[in-house]
Amino acid sequence: MDTVDTRRSVSGNGKSRVRAWARGESEVATPTGNALTIVVPVSAGHEQALSALLNDVGTHIRNNPYIDFATLDTVHFLRWVVLPKASASAPPALLAFECNHDGPRERLLSELLSKAPTLMREIYGHCQGFPGSSSTTAPELQFLTAHALPYCAFYVGVPGSSVKQIRSEQQIRNRVEAYLGARGEPSGETNARALYEGARALIHDDLELRPALETASDRFPFHPLRLAGGVLAGLAAVPALVPALFTLRVKELFDVQTSSLSIPDDAAALAAREDLQVQNQLTHVVPLKPGTLRSVSTRVVLGVIDFLAHELFTRGNLGGITSIHFARWVLIDEGQRLLFFSNYDGSWESYLGDFIDRAAPGLTSVWSNTEGFPKTVFLAFKGATDEERFKAWTREHQVTTQLWYSAYPDLTVRNILVNRKICAELARGLESERALKRWLGRF
Repeated sequence: MDTVDTRRSVSGNGKSRVRAWARGESEVATPTGNALTIVVPVSAGHEQALSALLNDVGTHIRNNPYIDFATLDTVHFLRWVVLPKASASAPPALLAFECNHDGPRERLLSELLSKAPTLMREIYGHCQGFPGSSSTTAPELQFLTAHALPYCAFYVGVPGSSVKQIRSEQQIRNRVEAYLGARGEPSGETNARALYEGARALIHDDLELRPALETASDRFPFHPLRLAGGVLAGLAAVPALVPALFTLRVKELFDVQTSSLSIPDDAAALAAREDLQVQNQLTHVVPLKPGTLRSVSTRVVLGVIDFLAHELFTRGNLGGITSIHFARWVLIDEGQRLLFFSNYDGSWESYLGDFIDRAAPGLTSVWSNTEGFPKTVFLAFKGATDEERFKAWTREHQVTTQLWYSAYPDLTVRNILVNRKICAELARGLESERALKRWLGRF
């Protein structure tokens, strides 16, 4: 019997989420930037062989005998990672698949099963209940979708940008940059306009890149009425939350924090998978503290974060952090453990530093409900600001990601945002000297 909790939950915003929950779906598919999490129990005795397979493919991510990941034209990031058992007496290890993709999940999974049938069957052949080979992929697709879990909170760094658009906009930037470089520094409005119009004509004449220019946009989703409604609902709930906060405060007095103030020795395996490109990944799993209050608190906090991520932080900036491409929190093991995935720019140290310096209250609000987290005050205070202890705790519960793929490994969030602006301004036409010079200054 599968030990993974597949119950659906409502987190996020809008009636569409509620309707999706009523239909038994985990999320609402949008044209770009969707999240898929699949968690499957590993068959007893297969953990080592599965880890070795994933390590081998992950080490040769761009040159392996199974699949050319770059042909997956809807995938932004994906990973497979073996999650250890919560304890010696706990259910078996779990295989987690995380993907950030465009379009519906059925299309993504069908593409994986058709382009990498051997890899998919070798991976999931190590898992409980996998149907194995058959004349069609329908049983395998059904198996995978049955083990999909909803996220509690999901953040997209650059909403509205598909994989194809991101790649094309980088190509446009490269073409224009080469064009401008061959013509030297601009001098005066006339030269600036000539360079701009020449670059515009260059891309319009390129049949491969012109469609990306025609769909380029630097607008971001913003729904002020939904945001205002959420804020009002939150304010209305404050009186009911105050008693819960004081109850939490009493529990916080007796919380046990990690005793470690240094990075564990076994973190070397984690570090070996980091800083191989400008982007990095983090997989983190930690048990929740026992009790209904902690469980409810976790869901409420993550629901608020998810709402704000969809309605407020939609411009490549999550509470002051500008390095995150995609991040999500998922509850596993029937709500007993909290799983966190992140795809981000820069080093692990700088990423954790950004969390501490710019988003400590939100971060603390989530993980103060988990075991060993540095001591907190009223859910959101202290906690992550205990820097040494927080970093040691993070490494303690971080899991080595065996296989991780990025569709655009050389691009930071800032690169994508700048490219998006360059192409949008190239598409709509610029009139003023100031706008022309500002556009040229983006190169």
